[in-house]
Amino acid sequence: MDAGVQTESEVNIAAMNGYGVVPPVDPKDVYLGPEGQPLFHLVDDHVQEIESKSVKNIQKLVKYLLEVVEQVPKYRSKRELIAVRSFYTWITRNIRYDPGYMEDDLETADILMKKAGVCRHYVKLFTEMCTLADIKNQSIQGFARKTDFKPGDEFDENSEVHAWCGVYIDGSWRLVDPTFGAGSYDHTTGEFTQSQDEFYFLTDPNQLIYSHLPYHPLDSDYHIWQLLAQPISLQQFNALPFLTSEFFQMKLKLLTDVSCPWIIYNNDKIEILSSIVVHYRESYQCENENRSKATFLIQPPIIDSYIFRLFAKPESQIVDEFTRLELICSFLIQADKVLPSIQPWPRNDTAWGFNSEYFKLGCTLVVEDPGKWDGSSIIMTLGSKVSFKFLHRIPLMASAHLYDNKGNEIIEDTKIGTLYIISRKNPLPGSVIQEEAALSRGVHTLVKKKETLFTIISPNNAGFYKMEIYAAKSPKIKGIKMIIPIVASFLVEVRLGQAGDAILQSKSLDALHTFPLKLPPINNIRSKMNNKPSQDDVSLPELNKMAALQPDENFREKEESRRSSIWNPLSLFSAVSSRKPSVAPEHLVNHGRF
Repeated sequence: MDAGVQTESEVNIAAMNGYGVVPPVDPKDVYLGPEGQPLFHLVDDHVQEIESKSVKNIQKLVKYLLEVVEQVPKYRSKRELIAVRSFYTWITRNIRYDPGYMEDDLETADILMKKAGVCRHYVKLFTEMCTLADIKNQSIQGFARKTDFKPGDEFDENSEVHAWCGVYIDGSWRLVDPTFGAGSYDHTTGEFTQSQDEFYFLTDPNQLIYSHLPYHPLDSDYHIWQLLAQPISLQQFNALPFLTSEFFQMKLKLLTDVSCPWIIYNNDKIEILSSIVVHYRESYQCENENRSKATFLIQPPIIDSYIFRLFAKPESQIVDEFTRLELICSFLIQADKVLPSIQPWPRNDTAWGFNSEYFKLGCTLVVEDPGKWDGSSIIMTLGSKVSFKFLHRIPLMASAHLYDNKGNEIIEDTKIGTLYIISRKNPLPGSVIQEEAALSRGVHTLVKKKETLFTIISPNNAGFYKMEIYAAKSPKIKGIKMIIPIVASFLVEVRLGQAGDAILQSKSLDALHTFPLKLPPINNIRSKMNNKPSQDDVSLPELNKMAALQPDENFREKEESRRSSIWNPLSLFSAVSSRKPSVAPEHLVNHGRF
């Protein structure tokens, strides 16, 4: 950012009052009309043709850019809009941000020749173009948050200022930031990445205020350039959460009233509403079939200050697990009170609860005990089981997996009732792998023609676990290879309870009915109950070749210590269900006899 400089063509604020320095009549999407962004395809193509020409005279450049208004009939009634669009597009595609010119007072001819500058040079070029096209304009100075802004950093009258623009088109003032719209500058590497950002063209004032605050220490009326019905103060601006341009371009809405810092006692939640299906990096819960609302539970482990950054991307743009997500918001959190002995949560890269693949199958969820369900969370005690089933009209293939907070899968030898936590590096003991041994996943799955029964076997340790369910229609052709999608993820909370207390007080390790192992995942082990290997199953002969595991003799003491002290940084920001069910009421059925 650099100091904004008033241009010679600028009209002072008093004169601008004749043009109604008030909020725009309509938001950007309404103003652009039903055609929306495609309206600019032809003018943007026209600008691209001019880019190949060497233009060092601003008058000639404006003349070339305005030719498209006469060439395209539908643009003739939108002259001001198309003119401003052509100026914005040319500048953001051709001018490179270079802090090396921070101290240089460049003229427009210098800017055109060097094709570089800082924010005041972007503004100088844009406003002079508007003046030559007889479009009223205003350079605006103030404070701006960049994408590397750190929540908690506050602006004051001594902070560096940024410059952007106001334009008066079709009877309303609109806001434009050609500098931010041109791309991003990495101060660490000194590299500028040119990428036109549509958000900063005619940005709605109620959105730009989260990153830009007009400020002039000598002008008490300068707040009018916020273009808000109720302008905010510098103190209020510093207290706003940081919402990036990506947040608004994804058409997200923050439902939670968050200030900076956000004071949390024990835990709190963030709710975000979307009109499209959005994929978030952190674990979250979606409350309805169209996944329009995501809820994040924040539960700090210790009293301290934290920065929570949330990354996301429209799900339609997710190609694979390596797809880069965009920063959409960040918050400064002050934990003034925390819950004791916080258990780590498993990481989940999809929404808790059912996803769209589940609803495509037309299933109905039937639960044995509704008291053990809290939205997309399942609550059970040590030594217990939880059963539920999917009712379906067509035959399904299904499997379920249970993972601990480190991503290790839990399986069971059903013959002797022993649970194991396994990984390729630390597989099952060789003595366990016998032909007569019944190896099953931690969630038993029994597939029938019109229903699939799932039974969760309680792990031996209290804490949080993740259950993933995969399901798809059974193929008509046997032996065909297919990928079975995940249809649901549930957070399983295993509480100590009375049974757990009795187990821990027992002197015999055998009372746990398990070897407590410290291990990491084979994600798929053949389940005897459905007897259908998934695509990446590990065969029993392969398991036979793996080294044996040894029980942890000091488990009991470690478990008691873990309960009072352990926490996982990844568990700091995860989601659990709200009190509202994650599925529509008609999907949640309790039959008297399960």
